[in-house]
Amino acid sequence: MTSSEQVFQCQFHLGIGSYYHMLRQSYFNAWHRFVSAFSLIFSTSAVAIISSKLEIGIFCAAIVAVLQAVDLIIDTRGQGSLHNDLRNKYLMLEHELLNYGSALTELQFNDLQMKIKSIELQEPPVRKLLLEVCHDDIARRLKVDKAYFHNVHWFKANTANMFNWPSAIKD
Repeated sequence: MTSSEQVFQCQFHLGIGSYYHMLRQSYFNAWHRFVSAFSLIFSTSAVAIISSKLEIGIFCAAIVAVLQAVDLIIDTRGQGSLHNDLRNKYLMLEHELLNYGSALTELQFNDLQMKIKSIELQEPPVRKLLLEVCHDDIARRLKVDKAYFHNVHWFKANTANMFNWPSAIKD
């Protein structure tokens, strides 16, 4: 593998890693904001002011309790922070790669690969389809031939953060 191919491979891998974790961070932060806003709007006192029906207040309180429990169990704030930290680690490696210029020595390439693997060890289980969506987005940005793209259905691509869809790669 030539030095320029090594640089491209590192750029590609780091781009996928930082983009994947940015999407995961955004998802967890949005979920946490949704639960917080929903809790505020549909708290028992707010519903009591709007409606004089006790049943509606109890129903809304139950929904708020369930959403907050899910938020606590998933630890959306902690997950968002974790993915932000991982994204920052990938971005720092991208910065390091830029400092090397357009050519890498074998030692620099191996060092970057070891650092990437070190970050991957800290990652929670990966959502494969979301990773494939990130692959296609980064490939588009780097003008990679379309033959290397994954054919991810638009619905699955847009819900890959919520659902752990199976991989779109056909063996």
